[in-house]
Amino acid sequence: MNRQTVLDLLQRSADDLQRYVSEIPADRLHWREPGEWSAHETLAHVCEVEREAFLPRAKRITTEHEPRLPNFESDAWHTAHYDPGRPLAELLADFAEARRQEIELLAAAPDWSKWGFHEGMQKRYSLNYLAQYALAHTWEHLHQIAGTQKAYELERQG
Repeated sequence: MNRQTVLDLLQRSADDLQRYVSEIPADRLHWREPGEWSAHETLAHVCEVEREAFLPRAKRITTEHEPRLPNFESDAWHTAHYDPGRPLAELLADFAEARRQEIELLAAAPDWSKWGFHEGMQKRYSLNYLAQYALAHTWEHLHQIAGTQKAYELERQG
């Protein structure tokens, strides 16, 4: 995929996530199957990863020479920081702002082959990889949220 396509898809996936989650009735946001996350928890995770991992990595790769990128333990972060009472509008705004900044950094970066060393993966992690991984992460969890909503409907139907 070329850069502009990736940038467009990053924005579109963020818009799709916001639109879809905004349409979930309030009584369904915290419903979940046993052992799974609710739509609210999943959205919080997407927001956390965007703000605490993808955006800081993009900043470091664009401003530093071959930075070391610390691993982000998303499950541990989620366990320590998840707030089930956090308003949906706040989560969506937080995600949108982090994604906006990320897209701005990526659009301004002259070289997407520039990289940092990801300590958890033990390999180079380029801006191109970061952009495509952020995109895939959003799609993955949008699909997960949709699956949760489908499971809700199926359970209600008996």
